[in-house]
Amino acid sequence: MTSFASEKLKVYYWPMFGRAGAALRMLEHTGTKYEHISAFPDIAGVCTAFGGGSDTFAPPIVVDGEYQISQSTAVTTYVGQKSGLGAGVDQFKAAQYLADIVDLFEGGIGKNSGAGGAALKIYLEGDGSGKPSRFTKQATNLSRGIKGPYFFGDSPSYVDFFLCQHMDWQDEMCLRRLREEIQLDCFGPYPKIKAVAEGIRNLDSYKNYSGPLKTCGRPGFVKEDDFFAAYKGKKVRAVVLCAGQGSRLRPLTNTVPKCMVKYKGNCIIDYILASLRASGVEDICLVKGYLASVLERKDTTSIVNKDYDKTNMVATLFCAEEQLDSVDDLVLSYSDIIYNPKIVQALLASNADVSVVIDRQWRSLWEARMENPLTDAETLKISEDGFITEIGKKPKSYDEIEGQYIGLMKFSAAGVKILREHYHALDKNAIYDGKSYPNMYMTTLLQSLINSGVKVSPVFIDGGWTEVDEPTDLEYDLDVSSIPL
Repeated sequence: MTSFASEKLKVYYWPMFGRAGAALRMLEHTGTKYEHISAFPDIAGVCTAFGGGSDTFAPPIVVDGEYQISQSTAVTTYVGQKSGLGAGVDQFKAAQYLADIVDLFEGGIGKNSGAGGAALKIYLEGDGSGKPSRFTKQATNLSRGIKGPYFFGDSPSYVDFFLCQHMDWQDEMCLRRLREEIQLDCFGPYPKIKAVAEGIRNLDSYKNYSGPLKTCGRPGFVKEDDFFAAYKGKKVRAVVLCAGQGSRLRPLTNTVPKCMVKYKGNCIIDYILASLRASGVEDICLVKGYLASVLERKDTTSIVNKDYDKTNMVATLFCAEEQLDSVDDLVLSYSDIIYNPKIVQALLASNADVSVVIDRQWRSLWEARMENPLTDAETLKISEDGFITEIGKKPKSYDEIEGQYIGLMKFSAAGVKILREHYHALDKNAIYDGKSYPNMYMTTLLQSLINSGVKVSPVFIDGGWTEVDEPTDLEYDLDVSSIPL
């Protein structure tokens, strides 16, 4: 028995089930008359987001006589209760479950799949640290609330329709294809969640629906081949540039290379290796130089730059040119920086050929380490279309710094090929930012790539790292608890 104010409900939403799926499915299930209004001018008239004068921000919006309500959780609750699907429901727990479903499917699966296949893999399967993934924690929590076969017992409620709506959407976006191609059924360990969705899908109103609506009615939402290739995982290798002497850190570097200086009880290099491995990067090459024989780490390969005292970062990188075979993606890291796994994961999620980590909150780190950050910082400018246009120059003011390069970047397989060809084509007798070809700065090489027309993409972060150049840098208090040593 329904208790709507009007004989015919109005549902404003795009021409698909989407976030209105629970409300529309419940109206179909209860035989409630409704009008689905999907033309943009009509939707705009009731949405604040598109200039409407109401207090309902964005679709889905339900209009019941003089009453108007938006937001998918509120719409679902209203339609569910008014259509008789709220009997026996603890409204407070129902509100919790609706929020949990949004967190799991939209904030979890949806947000991470939007960041790419690699990001979704980490969310679903974990970061390699051995700790349960966030998905595991969220799905376990949600499953505990289901009495069985539905959330509140034997009969479906609006919470069950809401869960099914989200399962339908993510199945369409990517989960079905993950099951078919990778044999990954992420909800396999959670039979109660699957049973709720299957229970709703087995209702006659669901099975026999013959209207025009599909789960998704827009192109571009469903994930394509490159997404699933990224999930399966291209092989990613890392090169860590460890040749430097660290003269400003003496006497700490009298007997060990710079990357073996200890920070909070552990060597810098060990933080780097842990963050890379926690992000799924296992093939790691250390390019050594100063005190090369002292630096030995299990499950890594190594190459020695014998001219470490006469060359700079770029020359050190190209000592490892055999690692630059244009088959695998490459993560390139300085060895005097400490960063958490989330930074590596953000970098891996980038699909650009050349991606460079940029810290937007750099100034707080610089101010903690030195009196005048402007004397040490470098320029970083971003174009209107989001690519780096200038990097590594001496700034005249803070206005020329839209973030700071940290010494961590990624090249796709195609990007590696571009890097090699560009470097070898440079004039070996020229001077580059005051340095000879063998002493070229890494930022100089990046700027040269940019000047040649290569798109270099920033991967923005907000802190979560530090640099160790001088003994006083060891006093900076970086939270390293997320680095699984």
